[in-house]
Amino acid sequence: ALLVLFEYGVDVQTSKDLISELEIEDNVLWLPKMSRSEIMILLSLADITCGEFGPGCLGGGTTWEALSSGSILMHYVDTDKIKFEHFDSPYPFINARTANDITAALESFENKDSAILNLAEKGSQWFDRNINEKSINEWIYLINLKKNEGVAALENYIAKKNKQNLAKSNWA
Repeated sequence: ALLVLFEYGVDVQTSKDLISELEIEDNVLWLPKMSRSEIMILLSLADITCGEFGPGCLGGGTTWEALSSGSILMHYVDTDKIKFEHFDSPYPFINARTANDITAALESFENKDSAILNLAEKGSQWFDRNINEKSINEWIYLINLKKNEGVAALENYIAKKNKQNLAKSNWA
């Protein structure tokens, strides 16, 4: 197995020190910062893509990139706090927080556990439904709104949506 890591973020040196302490340097490949398009090519080749294991958040770029690339996502989400309310369901992923969680998931993958192996396809399907299709449908609606009712209707719709989104957020 090969662990591919990017030299990105505040924990690079801590990670390098831990890898050295664990004496697994021969199984780790460090890559420099790359453009999103280069990263996406590499993610499409990955068996498992890891997000964050500390904060328990919904995720960021890594989450969406893993799901869209067809790679299995391993990440930690605090399901007591994160509710996936803007999606039709939680995204398919390995919810791992501790070293034991991560080890168990990797062992399940190594043992070809179908529940783990199916996460790649399920994640890609989830991304298509919840991100791609919703975005495309919204853009089609906006184009048709402008075409059929004019710029003022489009501007009113966008202002109303922005107001609704602000009211739902913690920034209101």
